[in-house]
Amino acid sequence: MIAFLLKNCATLSIIGHLPAPGTTATIIIIALLFLLQPLFTCSDTFYLFIGLFCFISYFVIYYVLQQNIFKNNDPSEIVLDEVVGTLITFAGITLNIKTMIIGFLLFRFFDIVKPLGIKKLEKLNSALGIIGDDIAAGLISALLLRIIIFYVLS
Repeated sequence: MIAFLLKNCATLSIIGHLPAPGTTATIIIIALLFLLQPLFTCSDTFYLFIGLFCFISYFVIYYVLQQNIFKNNDPSEIVLDEVVGTLITFAGITLNIKTMIIGFLLFRFFDIVKPLGIKKLEKLNSALGIIGDDIAAGLISALLLRIIIFYVLS
């Protein structure tokens, strides 16, 4: 029962089994963030939420990997890491159509291409590798998104 629940958490139920699951999960999370934006008016609350979510996500991913539920060490069905990266990308950002599109494109670019040493994190072949590359992609995307907002959109 626990394995079933944690597998569904790691894959976000059906989302992890759809075509382009990482991209699909990212789009859904951005939409949810937009809708729930009023709940996170205090950035400190959102940062605390992200920290706790990262911590819990690591252990969920670790558990499902230990259960050998998936065929490889970095299954595309696990999309909880995309949620973490997306949350980091948009932490402290006021969401509007421009910031959502730019943040989405930045995060997906860094998550898919994995430049700047992100690829090395993915190669850790563990829960840390699965979530670590998305944390790095989210941090780089967040930095670039803030620069774009400050210099281009303001």
